[in-house]
Parts: sequence; structure tokens; C-alpha cells
Amino acid sequence: MPKLEDIERELYGKEKEAAEDIERRIKWRMFSSPSRSRVSTIWTPEHNSAGDGERPWIRHPWRYFFGGTFFVLIILAGIFVFFYLRTQGQEARIELQGSDTIQSGGIITISMVYKNVSRTTLRDGEIVVTLPEGSFVRDQGVDNKAPIRISKPVEDLKPGDQGVIEMSVRLFGQEREDEKIQAIYYYRPENLRARFSARVEKIVRIVKVPLVLSMEVPDILSRGQDVSIKVHYVLDGTLPFEEMALHMEYPNGFTFISSEPKPVVNNTIWDLGTLEPGREGIITIRGTMAGEEGEVKAFRSGIGTFDSFTKQIRVFSQSSKEITIAVTPLSVQGFLGKDRQGVVRPGEELKFVIRYRNNTNETLKNITVKALFEGKMLDKLKLSVGDEGVVDFQTGAVIWGPGNVPQLRQLEPNESGELIVIIRMKDPPPVIDQKDKNFTVAMRSLISVASIPDELKGTNLSSEDIVEFKVASRVIFSGKALYGSSPIPNSGPFPSETGKKTTYAIVWEIKNFTNDIANADIVATLPPNVTWENVTKTDGASITYDAPSSEVRWHVGTVAAGVGVRSPTFTGAFQVSIIPAEIDRDRPIKLINQSRFTGTDSFAGIAVDQEIGPMTDRIDQ
Repeated sequence: MPKLEDIERELYGKEKEAAEDIERRIKWRMFSSPSRSRVSTIWTPEHNSAGDGERPWIRHPWRYFFGGTFFVLIILAGIFVFFYLRTQGQEARIELQGSDTIQSGGIITISMVYKNVSRTTLRDGEIVVTLPEGSFVRDQGVDNKAPIRISKPVEDLKPGDQGVIEMSVRLFGQEREDEKIQAIYYYRPENLRARFSARVEKIVRIVKVPLVLSMEVPDILSRGQDVSIKVHYVLDGTLPFEEMALHMEYPNGFTFISSEPKPVVNNTIWDLGTLEPGREGIITIRGTMAGEEGEVKAFRSGIGTFDSFTKQIRVFSQSSKEITIAVTPLSVQGFLGKDRQGVVRPGEELKFVIRYRNNTNETLKNITVKALFEGKMLDKLKLSVGDEGVVDFQTGAVIWGPGNVPQLRQLEPNESGELIVIIRMKDPPPVIDQKDKNFTVAMRSLISVASIPDELKGTNLSSEDIVEFKVASRVIFSGKALYGSSPIPNSGPFPSETGKKTTYAIVWEIKNFTNDIANADIVATLPPNVTWENVTKTDGASITYDAPSSEVRWHVGTVAAGVGVRSPTFTGAFQVSIIPAEIDRDRPIKLINQSRFTGTDSFAGIAVDQEIGPMTDRIDQ
């Protein structure tokens, strides 16, 4: 009886032989080329895949061969595109050569070296340069403002070739500021339509600024003290700086009064124009300083380029100065009501208040306070000080002393008091020549002590203060209706008659005393029964009429100081007509409604607004 092992060996051996036979036939089919026109009609084992385990790729190997090949090609193409895109633009290189440091306003020569590092010619080349804001490009010794982008075409580059473009540039900036220069080389490989680029950036550091600033300001100021600030500037370089300006930044509590020269923007910016090498100058600023005792304040100045359109300044060099508000042993301050600055008007009554205070820990005795008034517009003959003050005939000063004011005999620690003086403004203003314009009025207050306590020996107990106010111009606006004695000839019955046309001239007149009036306009409207005759006569701009709104307008423009005083009155006239109806008999007919004059006082910085009433045909010839 055969053993179990022999039976298994026999069975598995036959199965192995069958499998080897099938494998041989598969290999023969894969590498042989039978005729495709020949169709087998014999049922053979290879047709029965389910029965013998044959796979689809065994039945149609060519289909899977080409499908696999296509799949591999797609993968290879993807890899190629990936690496090509990663390396695009690497056919070329560009470098920026030149100094890494520069003095503000100095000249740096930039060499742009562009190279072809590929095996194909690079065509349609262009280099685009971006320079820092405010830069200049020097060409044949002339500095021109650099545009946002500078484009320069370049010749085709063969493999391995290179080119160089040089550019001289003036850079501006603050000390230790970095300025960035960028260059991009655009090109097209000869065998492609797409354009690629190579780019580079260069950082240039500003190591010095030849603009030198300094300020002269007292280290210690009293509260409310009048202070003079001197700003010195000098160009310590070899090249001019164009469109320069100086900027001031004031601390809180500082009140601007005036300056020499005058600022161009908000009392903070002065136009310096072009600074030539070695040029220096001084700007003097006057104002008052308020603050708490012991408080530290800082003044800051800067110099740089000025944009006249935006009114902005780009600062290159700066300077600052700190001051301390001192403790004034005996303080004095002047006010106009509650104000220390503002605008006053001709004919106005001014009530000045002088406040004083003992800031020491000692009692002060025998104190004297003086007030001096400055300005042509003050009528010193109309001055009121009550029973407490007296007027010094020689100096014109108002004086309060211990003899008249009991509190001034003995002022206790931290005790304060007030004194009042009233003075009237002149009207009309005293205008004689061209210098009589832009008036101001001021009050200077002084305080002193006759008896100084031993504890305060050596201490300056005297102090002074000044307050100043601008004077508004006196403008006189008037109007009248004329028939005869008119700058424009009139016609028709006068007085006017029912059903008949009569023309009249409307005349506007302007007088102005002390300050220029800017943007002056006169506007009025005509009643519905009044006709515009389109006849005008003016000094300066013409008078216009808008029929839909019935508005008459005279855009006068600028009315200079002294018009109607030192020079002829500004006059504008135009003609209107009426045809009275029966209802108008024996009553005035309105020729024009209210007339309004507007403008801006250029010196005082306030609006001017005046109005006159309607005019009728009831006129006295």
C-alpha cells in the first residue's frame, strides 16, 4: 500500500508540470507574432481564463504595454515641467556693483552686469531699475528726478556673453537709513515665446547727512514767558540740495506769535529753496511757553525736501532741545479777558487782566506792578485804570503800588490777585503809508519787590510777561442805486412810470484799511420783476449774472490793504431795468435784494462777512 507521502508527491508533481507548461505557452505568445487574421476555432485552455487562472493582460499584452508606456511618459513629462519651472529664469544672471555706503545727497555709480549662462541666445532683453523715493539720476552733470521705474532695452545675448549698464544716482535719506535699489533683467529664450526674468537687490546705507541743524533756546523758562528760538542750518557738503524746507515741532503749551522769515505752512514749515554748498541761515521764532513748574518740554526741528503740492516734508536731519519750566518766585501774567492770544477789532474796548502770585514760602512786601501798552491801534487817551492805578506821563505805563493797592503791601505765600485796565482801539485805523498794515497790540506786564526777605536774598523776584493780539482789518462795504450821475448811462422816465421801462445802475463800493482781504466775493439776487441789462463796469474782475437763480456775483479776488484810503475805492456797477405795474404806483420798487460781501483776512486769519440791505427806485439824485 502506497504511503501518504508518495500519493501527495504524485499529485503535486502533476500540478507543477501543468503550471510549467502554461508558463511556456504564455512566453511564446508574448514574443511570437501570430497572424491577426487567423482566428482559432478550437477550444483551447487559454480561452478559458476562469478555468486555468489566465489574466486579461495575458490575453491582450500589447494594450497594457502601450498603456504602461504612456503612463511612464506622463510621469517623466511632469518631472521635466516641475524641474524646469523651478529653474526658469536661471538662463540669466544680473548683479549690482557699487559702494554699499553713501553720504546723503551724494552720488553713487551703479554697474548692472547681466549675463547669459544658458546654451541658447537670449532675446528681447530689458532691464528695469527701481530707485528709492526722492532719488535723482545724473546725466552729463545734470540731476533729474528719477521716475518710479527706469527701463533700458539691451541687446541680444549669445550663450556665455554679458553686458554692463552704468547709472549715476543721487540718494537722499537720514543717517543710518537703508536705501534699496532693485534691478530686473527681462528676456526671452530664443526657442520659447515666454519671457522670464532675473532680479537682484542692493542695499545702500546712508552714513552721513551734510545738513547741520542746531537750536538756541533758554534752558529754563518761566510760565507764560516770551521766548525767542533761533534755528541755525548749514549745508556742509559739495553738492546743492534742491526744494529744501525746515520743519518745527513745538511742545504742548507753546504759542506761536511770529517768525522771521514767515512760515509757509501752519507756522511749522519754512521754504528754504535750493541750498548751495556752504550756505547757512537762521530762522527766529517768537512765542510764549506755558506749563507746570518743573515740567520738561522739547523743541524739535528737521530739515529735508519739501513737496509744495502735498505740503509735506521728508526730513533728512534733525535737532532737538529740552527746556524746563522754572518755578517763578513772583509770577505775573496778562490776559485779554480769559485769552492770551486772538484777534481784536478797530473801535473795540479791550479789558486786560493782570494776574500775579507769590510762589514762595515767604511773605513779600511792597510789590509794584506795571503795564505797558504797545501798538498804533491803541488809543492811550481812552484808558481806564480805576482808582487803584496811575499813569506815568513820561512812559505811558500804568502803575499799581503798595500805596494804592492794599494787597501789594503784603502778599502772603501762595496768595494771588488781579488788576484790571481798560483801553479802546482806534477807529478808523491810522493808515498813512504802505507800512501801516498788519497791526498788532500788546501788553507787557512787570512785577518787582522793594523789600526782599532775608531768606530770599540773592533771588531774582522780578519777572515780566507779554501778550500780543492781531488786529483785524476794517472793511467798509456799501452800495447804492443811481439814475443820474451814474458810471453807466441810464434811460427812461425818472421817477419811473407805470408801463414804461427805466434803467438804473447798482453800484457796489469797497474800502479796506490795514490787512489784505483774500477771496473777496459780493453776491446778491434780483427780484422777479427786475431785468438784468448785461451792462457792467468794474475795477478788476467783471460782474456776472446767472439767470436761473437770478444771482449777481462779483468775484473781486484780493482787496489790498489801503484800498479806498491810500488808493481809490474798489467800485463795481451793473445796470438793471424795471417796468412798473399799476400796483407799483406810489410805492418803492425793490431793484436788488440784500448784498453780501465775504472774504478772508489774510493777516488775522478770520472770515470777513458784511451785508447791506435792499435798494429801491426811490433814490435822491
